[in-house]
Amino acid sequence: ITIGSMTGGTTRLAAATSVRLAAAVRDTGSAPPVIVNCLNKQQVRPSSFVLTCADGNDSLTAMHWTFWQSTAYGTGNQTINDCVPNCAEGTFYHFPVLVVLWRPQALPGHAGTRYFSRMTGIFSAQHCLPAIGGGRDCLPVTGTTDLWSHL
Repeated sequence: ITIGSMTGGTTRLAAATSVRLAAAVRDTGSAPPVIVNCLNKQQVRPSSFVLTCADGNDSLTAMHWTFWQSTAYGTGNQTINDCVPNCAEGTFYHFPVLVVLWRPQALPGHAGTRYFSRMTGIFSAQHCLPAIGGGRDCLPVTGTTDLWSHL
């Protein structure tokens, strides 16, 4: 699995992570899991998805999903506002990313529906944003987050 100009170790890391995640989760044969957006709406293979519901300053955009079952694999951009000098006047930056959705769990109040509870982002390189006060904030090449702890 590759994205953009991914090479060498990053490509192997992405492939190894995908294989481990796929092996860790069994497909139950039921309806595919969903991802729940900021309005608590269920989505399958969304082309965009807001990661920070409070302010919309971090999202997935231009997503293309290649697989969507007990795990989901997609490529697109993570779009992040640098919030410099503040979030209202900040600049949005787009970083190519491989997204893996995993650990489907029962969706409370929706019998038989599962939602992806974890997301791992794998970037082709370190990605940096301008920082308030000068300098740069660089983010890790990989990261995993909960989707959504409020469910």
